[in-house]
Amino acid sequence: MRFRCFSAPPQSRSARPAFIAESAFAALRRRRSLEAAAGSGAPEALLAAALLRIIGLSGRALEGLVKEKLVARIRAARAESFPAAVRADLPDWLWDRLAAGHGDAEAMRIAQGMLNAAPLDLRVNVARVTRDAVLARLDKDEIAASTTPYSPAGIRLSGKPPVNRHPLFRDGLIEVQDEGSQLLAWLLAPRRGEMVADYCAGAGGKTLAMAMLMRGTGRIYALDVSAKRLAALALRAARASISNVHAIVLSGESDTRAQAPRRQARPRAGRRALQWFRHPAA
Repeated sequence: MRFRCFSAPPQSRSARPAFIAESAFAALRRRRSLEAAAGSGAPEALLAAALLRIIGLSGRALEGLVKEKLVARIRAARAESFPAAVRADLPDWLWDRLAAGHGDAEAMRIAQGMLNAAPLDLRVNVARVTRDAVLARLDKDEIAASTTPYSPAGIRLSGKPPVNRHPLFRDGLIEVQDEGSQLLAWLLAPRRGEMVADYCAGAGGKTLAMAMLMRGTGRIYALDVSAKRLAALALRAARASISNVHAIVLSGESDTRAQAPRRQARPRAGRRALQWFRHPAA
């Protein structure tokens, strides 16, 4: 489906990738309630419902692209008339388990909280600059930001500005990293001169956070089976002026260097859509 916003003036083109991504994720996260509102699970109907109910486009913006009857149905739908599992945007089996463990009211609060888009958090490279200095620079550049509630190095942005183009990012003074991941590094509290192994390091977000706390001393071994992701870590480390990280590509789980407990996957707001591909027996 080709929407009029894709033909917007050139000055708005930079916002198109974010708009497309948010629309797609909205349709996935809220699939059940959008399907109930549209009366159809067809991709076109789900996307139209997402644009009208979640993104906030008007019916006029979709004129000539979506049937008027469908637009009217979507706009007339009332969430309070949907079953609880549909309002929560969860499969029935998952809603039943959540409600059994927490009660209906708390289960609904948890489910709807997980539908919210994750905020954009930054980690300040406090080995090279203070958080106050970064906040001052962001304020000067008219980027709304505040400190994160818990991480001493965290900054939370209002909205999703393209920080990867900002001089602070290019100079390695900030990294995009959610507060939860930052806190893991602070809880581990690696000391200067220690040796640390980060299994399943990936692109090295937590590896770099630990290296920052170690102030460039000691050694951190970043191990992963993906050479491509570890290559990205090398670029990020160079940008942050970090030299005590050593990447090791593992051949697989049978690699003798990997015989240690690995970090368990952390749930992320962006992975909420995976619920539709899981089964209660999984």
